[in-house]
Amino acid sequence: MNQFERDVKGKLLSLSEKQRSVFAFLTVDKLYPHYVVFQEKYDWGDSDLLFHGIELIYNYIVDDLDLSNVEIEDMISRVDDIIPDMDNFGSALSSFALNASTGVQCALRYLIDNNIEHITDIVSFTLDTVDLFIQDKENHNTLDPSRDIQIEHDSFMIQEQRRELEIIEKLSTLQTDLITKELITSLRSNIPIIDLSLLSDAGF
Repeated sequence: MNQFERDVKGKLLSLSEKQRSVFAFLTVDKLYPHYVVFQEKYDWGDSDLLFHGIELIYNYIVDDLDLSNVEIEDMISRVDDIIPDMDNFGSALSSFALNASTGVQCALRYLIDNNIEHITDIVSFTLDTVDLFIQDKENHNTLDPSRDIQIEHDSFMIQEQRRELEIIEKLSTLQTDLITKELITSLRSNIPIIDLSLLSDAGF
């Protein structure tokens, strides 16, 4: 866990359990499109099932959907079957799909036990996605000692870190735990966290 992740965890502790679920939803929602592209590229996976998992989280938050632990665990198990095996898919795109699907599992697990570590894992998956994307588009040398600093100052990394902090800040100012569809819409961003068109042939 890097310093940013530790800072985010500290800020998440000030939110209610439901507000953390909102943060988790908004973050896995940003990872989902990468899984869709992965499925289209490799003709493998089930983006509809993954979407259904995200939809469960949304309905739980907005409509107070009454979900049993058994139902949630069943969805986690079904998502497990559509996580790409990196031994079979070795591209950056497959790593993005891996992060998207495991991120949804973490968000679902949070609904069961409210363990904040599941949320911080989602943050890690998201930053890993951005990190790997930057490495690929910039063709970074893994032995370059300045690589981490370059990644930290890349506009895509700055943008994603800012997005996460702004969501937490807005959630922390709420005077109620009532989460509406309008609030979710206002917190959602249409800006992708990465630009897949910038991936190298190897990454894609």
